[in-house]
Amino acid sequence: MTRPWHRLAVTPLVLGCAPLALSAAAAGWLLASLPLLLAGVYRPVPATLLAGPAALALAWLVLRRCPRLDGPAWAGWLTLVVVAGFLVLAWSFSSEHVVLRRDPGSYTLYAQWLSAHGILPIPASARVFGPGVTFSSPGFYAAGGSVVPQFLPGTPLLLAAAGWVGGLSGILHANALLGAGALLAVAGLTARLVGPRAAPFTALAVGAMYPVLHAARSPYSEPLALLLLFGGLALLAERRADLLGGLFAGLATVARIDAPADLLLLAPYAVLVSPAAGAGAGLGVGTGLLTGAVLSRPYLASLGGPLLQIAAAAVLLTAAALAARGRWRAGFRPAWLAPAAASAVAVVGLVFTLRPLLQTVRRPNSASGMIGALQRRQGLPFDPTRTYDEWTLHWVAWWVGWPALILAFGGCALLVRRRLATVPWMGSYDPAALLLVLAAATLIVLWQPSITPDHPWADRRLVPVLLPALAICAAWALARVPPLWAAGGAVVALVPVLAATKPLLGAATERGQVATVQHVCTALGPRSAVVVTGSRARNELPQTLRGLCGLPVGVVSERQLRATLPALQRAVAAAGRSLDVVAMTPEVLRVAGLTPRHVVSLHTREDARLLLHRPAGTVPLSVNVWVARAGG
Repeated sequence: MTRPWHRLAVTPLVLGCAPLALSAAAAGWLLASLPLLLAGVYRPVPATLLAGPAALALAWLVLRRCPRLDGPAWAGWLTLVVVAGFLVLAWSFSSEHVVLRRDPGSYTLYAQWLSAHGILPIPASARVFGPGVTFSSPGFYAAGGSVVPQFLPGTPLLLAAAGWVGGLSGILHANALLGAGALLAVAGLTARLVGPRAAPFTALAVGAMYPVLHAARSPYSEPLALLLLFGGLALLAERRADLLGGLFAGLATVARIDAPADLLLLAPYAVLVSPAAGAGAGLGVGTGLLTGAVLSRPYLASLGGPLLQIAAAAVLLTAAALAARGRWRAGFRPAWLAPAAASAVAVVGLVFTLRPLLQTVRRPNSASGMIGALQRRQGLPFDPTRTYDEWTLHWVAWWVGWPALILAFGGCALLVRRRLATVPWMGSYDPAALLLVLAAATLIVLWQPSITPDHPWADRRLVPVLLPALAICAAWALARVPPLWAAGGAVVALVPVLAATKPLLGAATERGQVATVQHVCTALGPRSAVVVTGSRARNELPQTLRGLCGLPVGVVSERQLRATLPALQRAVAAAGRSLDVVAMTPEVLRVAGLTPRHVVSLHTREDARLLLHRPAGTVPLSVNVWVARAGG
């Protein structure tokens, strides 16, 4: 039964309509803005005229089909208070990642470029410098005389729109809004799968987990992916717009390339329950992959192997579902299946708990140099091929606590037993089957998180699916005990979460970088052509200066600088500019025969980079920039 959204009480509005409308608006904006970006006209006026109406239209479409979702008023109000508190915390302690040290810097600079120019790729200005200069840096590939951002454009497109309203500050704060919307989507899915009374618990549990708050304080892709995925699953739970639900979930691929792994069980789900959901998910995933192939081909090419593995797994699961569908329709259900599957959940939890004793995971990777340096600094055995994948469940326990983990695995076991023992496989739809989709994605992340294993950086991998899925499973378990026991269990589950996050609640990072870069831009001047040298500067400054200062920027190694300096001076002078060489230490400039000038010094804080311990604070970070004028 549905009724107009404006006539609904607070709980149906907050838990029923708002999550669907927010995910629909994000999906509509992305679907309409991608063609504008591909056409090179992603600017405020075209986007307002095309993407704005598309977002509103899609939101209105799902609002018209908004379910009643009855529940006590306190459930809606409490959820709203939790989401508002999360938004205030994320907004107040947002970071200033404009010096490119990790992925948030990449997303900030990607969004800033789109906000200012609305085109891709980024011109490299190669003719200003002549031969011998490169233009790539971490997060930005050099390709065909241009610079191509590494990541997919979903999050930068939305952050760029925030930049049109609030400038660079808008870009740096926008993820707080996306994170709050994602938290509301988690609460909305909980209300559908467990019940509205469980939604405030899940919202508080997920919002209080530091990895989720951390991802909302900086420009990460995970909050948008979480909003789209859980908003899509909420639509699928209603069985009112399966095509749109699958589409929203699939469009998470436009935000992060790992999203197809999160959707792996949607393939057999589509065969058994809803072909429309499968078609929508396929359309969304295809949109993300096609966008990546056009806008970030080098990045997509580097991930060809894992993507092919995911595709092969989806095909095999779909084939297995097709083969078994006839037997399920005939009522095939051995008596041993339900208890065996529930026991298997407990065994899986035990195996992942003991995995550090059973396995040491090693894999050659591009971050081995950094891992080795961190091992030496932290007094760990030197082995740069270590991925520490075997510790993933313990990463989760750092932030969630073992009581909540036990509840979550218990809830998942109860769900599997119920699904196999009491609910017909075909004919009678069970929305809780969507939790199995999340459970499969959780197992994939637990087995191989595929991320550089320093914390809290690596914990972002837990955000889009794993942490919210565990919270919903824990809520499922609590909903099946008497209310007094449920309240006590919720408190026991929440205390370790809050205790783990408390030391980092006010841990703003990278503060002062915006003013620092603006000072450097002023020191360089509008007619400068910049060459960046020195190992740290070549990693952190090229796109920062190219995007925020609006200057031609090239990169040379320390060895190249002295040999190429005369040719660089001639080329830059011929282009009517002055050559400035920028480094983050003065020695590299002196070796090349230049006179360094100390332009700026910033002392701020950054995230700790721990391999085997939960971070409980931040660490000092210094940013020093030296400039030498090498030509008039």
